[in-house]
Amino acid sequence: QSSFRLATAGALLLGVPVLAAALYLHLGQPQAVVTAAQRATADPQATLADVDAMVRQMAQALENPPAGQVPDAHAWALLARTQAGLQRWADADRSLQRALALQPDQVDWLADRADILGLVGTPGAPAEAARLVERALRLNPDHPKALALAGGAAWERQDIEAAEAHWRRARSRVADGTSFATS
Repeated sequence: QSSFRLATAGALLLGVPVLAAALYLHLGQPQAVVTAAQRATADPQATLADVDAMVRQMAQALENPPAGQVPDAHAWALLARTQAGLQRWADADRSLQRALALQPDQVDWLADRADILGLVGTPGAPAEAARLVERALRLNPDHPKALALAGGAAWERQDIEAAEAHWRRARSRVADGTSFATS
C-alpha cells in the first residue's frame, strides 16, 4: 500500500503542474500555475489532500467557465486523467464524457473511458465499454490500448484465440522495451 501511495504521489507531482498549466492556458489564470507548483512541491503528506482540493477546483472552473468561453475538450480529458490518478473513477468517467461530447472521435479518450468504465462498476458498464472499444477500433484499428481492451474482453468471453490475436497485434503497435511490449 505505501509503494502504491508513493507511486500515486509521484504521478500527481508530475501531473498536477501540467494540469494547472493547461488550465492556465484555457482559463487565463496565472496564479493557478504558481499555486499548483507550490502545492506539488510541498510536503508529500499534505500533497494528496491539496491535489484533491485543487482538482475539485479545476473541475468547478471547467463546469462554470466565464461567459463566452468555448468549452475545451483537452482540458476535460486532462482533468479526467488526473481524477483517474486519484482513483476517482466516477469523476474521471464524467470528465471523459464531457471531453468526448466535444470531440467524439478521439480514440485515446474512447479507450480511456472504456478502461475506466471497468473500474466504475455501474450497471451496463461492460456493454458501454465494449461499444467504446469497438468504435475506437473502427476509427483506428491499430490503437494499442483499444486492442488490449478488446483482448481482455475476448479473454473474459473465454475466446482465447481472439484475445491472443488482439494482444499480439497490440504488442506489435508499441515500441520495444515498453512495459506493455514486454508483458
